[in-house]
Amino acid sequence: MRHVLRNNSGVSLVELIIVVVVVGIIGSLITMVFVNGLTSQQATAARDLATGRATVITETLADSVRNAVTIRVSSQGSRVDAVVLLPNNTFECRAWAVNRNAELVYSRGSSARTSNPDTWGPLAEKVSGALTGSPARAFASAGVNALDIGLRFSSPTTREETVITTRATAQAKTERTPPAC
Repeated sequence: MRHVLRNNSGVSLVELIIVVVVVGIIGSLITMVFVNGLTSQQATAARDLATGRATVITETLADSVRNAVTIRVSSQGSRVDAVVLLPNNTFECRAWAVNRNAELVYSRGSSARTSNPDTWGPLAEKVSGALTGSPARAFASAGVNALDIGLRFSSPTTREETVITTRATAQAKTERTPPAC
């Protein structure tokens, strides 16, 4: 009897190509899932950071306005000046503005703030007004000693925007005459 030799050991070229293609497809799918997850996480982190910064800045501004004796809004609605009564019963002049570089800037001191907000310290960049008007206003007087605040914060790295609008009222009272800020 004659034995037929079979060469069935190993993998044929066709089987090898099929395995490589299947592993490549599965690897591509897994990579896409991880890349999409990472991209989504980065966008969420950027949005959360922008929202957090915007909230802190707006709440600090509103807190200063609530402790103010008087407030004054510029005719364009891009600047607000406040005479703030401090806990030690002294006054401080504070001012916020959205300057021509789209920065929210801040200045404080014992006397009136300079008329050029470009020299003040920046609080945030890529900021614009969010209240009605053309162009949109950042600040608007809302009756006696009340201030509407509307700020649009744009993320410097993504196209995300955070819009915060609120109202604050100057509530501080004193018998002393406040300085002209």
